[in-house]
Amino acid sequence: MISDSLMCPVCGKDALVFIDEFTKNKIHVQVKKCNHCRNLVEYKFRILNISVKTKKFKICHYLFTSSDGVTIAPNGETLENCQILGVAIGKTPDEALKSLLAEERWITKSGFNEVSAYRLDSAFISDVRPFSLKNNI
Repeated sequence: MISDSLMCPVCGKDALVFIDEFTKNKIHVQVKKCNHCRNLVEYKFRILNISVKTKKFKICHYLFTSSDGVTIAPNGETLENCQILGVAIGKTPDEALKSLLAEERWITKSGFNEVSAYRLDSAFISDVRPFSLKNNI
């Protein structure tokens, strides 16, 4: 990794490569090696203030669906539609998908390829109601 535009103080070339860094007694040290003249260069920075900012990640529920494959309707008809593969939690859709695939190995074994993730909010998860279509038609 070439440094960000720091020139070697010995040969003047932009050929410094990161070797190591550490902090001791409020002094931050970066050690770099010049790929041109092979000298080691140490940069020391006095730490005046340390502040740590953390970003809290909210763990979310994700609903995973796929339009791969077909569904058999109760009357035996083959339908091309979306299938629910499962629900998993994670900080990101990628993390939730990894969790889902680890728990539900049948998904990859069944040949599903294209998967969509839908983030669910807490109201959606708690507001699940069954309906009978025969009574509503």
